[in-house]
Amino acid sequence: MVRDLRANIASEAGARQTYEALIKACDDDGTKKTLTHLLTREITHANMFMKALDAMGKLTDPMFGNVPPDDTVTLVFNLSQGEDVRGPWNDEPEFEYVADPEPKGGMPPAPVNPSDERSAEVKLKSKSHKAH
Repeated sequence: MVRDLRANIASEAGARQTYEALIKACDDDGTKKTLTHLLTREITHANMFMKALDAMGKLTDPMFGNVPPDDTVTLVFNLSQGEDVRGPWNDEPEFEYVADPEPKGGMPPAPVNPSDERSAEVKLKSKSHKAH
């Protein structure tokens, strides 16, 4: 239920942005009035969904679920190229910010998929070489 309400809020926001873009691109006053009404209803709907989440105690729940996160939940890395941008999303005391992260462990091995056609080709070639 919580996931659906959050998805509905996001959909309402997307629809609102679409109506706003259409209003800006439109010259007809009647069309603008209709689009403004539709935009307003999207706001109403989003507010209703937020009230439902609030009634469930989930409006401001940052964890989005029941399984607690692991200890990396506060870990953030600066992966920006160029100026390092800081803000409340990565600069609050509850975040462990790594300004210059260094890779550890190298690259992972290539995935092995037994149903991969290339793997089958390699096996066939290998068998044909052994037969000769």
